[in-house]
Amino acid sequence: MIIFKCVTCGNDIEVSLKSIGKKGKCPICSSINVVPGHSKNKLIFDETEIKCKNPVLQKICDYVSSLIFPESIITSRITTDANGVDLVFFNIRVGDKERKQAVTLTLSPLLEGATEEKLVYVNTEIGNLKDATADDLLETLKKIADFWSFKLHVDENYVASLSYSVPLGSANIPWVAKAILVIGWVADTMEAAILGIDEH
Repeated sequence: MIIFKCVTCGNDIEVSLKSIGKKGKCPICSSINVVPGHSKNKLIFDETEIKCKNPVLQKICDYVSSLIFPESIITSRITTDANGVDLVFFNIRVGDKERKQAVTLTLSPLLEGATEEKLVYVNTEIGNLKDATADDLLETLKKIADFWSFKLHVDENYVASLSYSVPLGSANIPWVAKAILVIGWVADTMEAAILGIDEH
């Protein structure tokens, strides 16, 4: 058997050896995971010493840990996806009520017809809006997102998310680091006020 942690929520997942390299959903948070080729108890290196391959992402990660905010980082983890792209996961405590929000830092894939420069991409999910899809609610969410210069996206399954992106070459490291904490706070505030629950 292979035992590994979900890249989003940290849940221990156990699968058979024949699942190595395949994609599957975490039973707790439904995030897509690629099954690694090793169990967590067979690692030959310290996971806390993994560094981002991209130096800008690493500088942002280092800067986040130096910030003093009401929000605090519960955990952070650097990993790579199936294509070898850095993914940095932050679990942020929001305020004093032990609420938390998962935020991802990565480089966005190049988009057809867009600039050739990659983007530093910060993303977090708000939650499922299937039971709350009134036009006035979506307009309110968009206004809040616009105020903070974040982009609001609602997919075909009514899952809403916030994102923030800047060109890699001109990334203001202190600002992006602060945006990781701010976007977590904004998303959690939306969840609490509109959905009445803490999704993450």
